[in-house]
Amino acid sequence: MARCPACSGAVLADQRYCLACGERLPGAPAPPATARLVTPAVLPSSTAPAAGAPWPAGLPEPRSAAALVLLVLGFGVLAGATAGPAADTTLAAGAGTPLVLRLPAPVAAATPAPEPVATAAPAPEPPAPAAPAVPAAPAVAPAPIAPAPAATATPAPTATPQADPAQPAIKHAFVIWLAGHGGDAPMPYLDGTLRRQGVLLDRYAGVAKGALPNGLGLLAGKPGDQPLPDGTPTLASRLADAGLTLRAYQEDPCDAPVERNPLSYAGGECATMDRFGADVSDAANAPQVLLLTPNACSAGADGACPPDGQPTGPARADAWLSFVVPVVLGSPAYADGGLLVIAFDEGGPALVVSPFAGSGTTDHTRYDHYALHRTLARIFGVEPAGRAARKTVAPFGPDLWAATR
Repeated sequence: MARCPACSGAVLADQRYCLACGERLPGAPAPPATARLVTPAVLPSSTAPAAGAPWPAGLPEPRSAAALVLLVLGFGVLAGATAGPAADTTLAAGAGTPLVLRLPAPVAAATPAPEPVATAAPAPEPPAPAAPAVPAAPAVAPAPIAPAPAATATPAPTATPQADPAQPAIKHAFVIWLAGHGGDAPMPYLDGTLRRQGVLLDRYAGVAKGALPNGLGLLAGKPGDQPLPDGTPTLASRLADAGLTLRAYQEDPCDAPVERNPLSYAGGECATMDRFGADVSDAANAPQVLLLTPNACSAGADGACPPDGQPTGPARADAWLSFVVPVVLGSPAYADGGLLVIAFDEGGPALVVSPFAGSGTTDHTRYDHYALHRTLARIFGVEPAGRAARKTVAPFGPDLWAATR
């Protein structure tokens, strides 16, 4: 074993310092800065001094060292006991339930949440000023509503021919059906008195030859001399379908010869002239179309009247007109939107008298029985029948109606 050159104390071969005097041994490498303190604590048991050998100087006795260690440990236990519970609680909180209990605390502390509610309270205040704007809306609403009735009112007239600006609001149409061809002989009452009150259709024409074919042409749009097949549309049936009435008033009985009674082939109601005065005195219940047919003596055709042998012809028809027409023009039914047309079954000038027509004027438009049929259908809002429904057939035009010019 080597010896320390300073104190001759025993040293090991790889020892750097003498444990007895602390002298640095020659040839030993420089230790790290902590070697001086650590080296004595980690001496291996193999390096402990031999039994009976003197304890190296500078080192505490084993018992003192043990007591010092116990003192340090005791101080550590005391310090741990003081700080330990906080550490345990913190660990417990980090490990389990106490941590959960801490989480609600921030939520409870988040009382700022009610603050948005408090600030939301002013939100109702904006609607309060908006309330005045609500009355303003109704004020504007009536403006669009006002045109609405006008919009609905516009289609209403156009739904029926009455809407046509050229078509007057006629409620009762009287047609006097004379025989023969008009204009062949003077008729003072027709050509003078009545002519000044109405419009002369100087180019009015028949649609066939003979009284019956022309009568069926007017009433059914189908000139002929045979009864019409069942279900054939006629002016009377069109009106009946619409809840309206066409009624013939005849001087002869309703079973008179068909030549003067075309309605027996074309349908419609028939009554004798003695009922006429009562019917036209009640405008509300008067028929819409009234067809007046004098008997063979007063119709205007040349010949001899069977009962008395007196000549017939235009003069006798003119006298009949002077008796009947004033009754027509003075009736409540005529006063309630009336129209009077005087026509000859085989054509010739016709006369139109109405509050809606001109007075003392002439219309040079070419019209015929089909045009009269179509005019009556148009006035009362029904479809024309037979040939009167052709597109080439025009109703009486605006030039005839003075009230719409």
